[in-house]
Amino acid sequence: MKVLQLFLLIAPLFIFIDTSAQTLDSKEAFMVDLELLPEYVIVTSESTGRLLGSIMIYLESKNSAYESALEELEEVLTSKEKLRIQNQTDLLNAMIGLGFEYVDAFSAGQSDMTKMIFRKKSNTSRSDDNP
Repeated sequence: MKVLQLFLLIAPLFIFIDTSAQTLDSKEAFMVDLELLPEYVIVTSESTGRLLGSIMIYLESKNSAYESALEELEEVLTSKEKLRIQNQTDLLNAMIGLGFEYVDAFSAGQSDMTKMIFRKKSNTSRSDDNP
């Protein structure tokens, strides 16, 4: 009986959850100025709960020359009204939409913490063969 009561209490929440794909529009006010950000950005994410499937997102910015730009990026990524990132797939898609490309990822310890490395997308093609 308690399981049924819990289900009836939680089920309405899932009706209101937006399950649509993450889409970004370049004219949105929350776009980040890539010129102010470093070439590489490391985003740390940690699972906060299995039931609702949300993650915490951190960017190390303290004492960085890019501190204010990194803090602005972190605010965009963590805002519940803007991108609504709830898992690492959402995070990957959001960073690509913001103008970054995925480079690599690694686990940080024994927790559900993951560090993802992103690089700014280049607008021009580069060639190591041409001086």
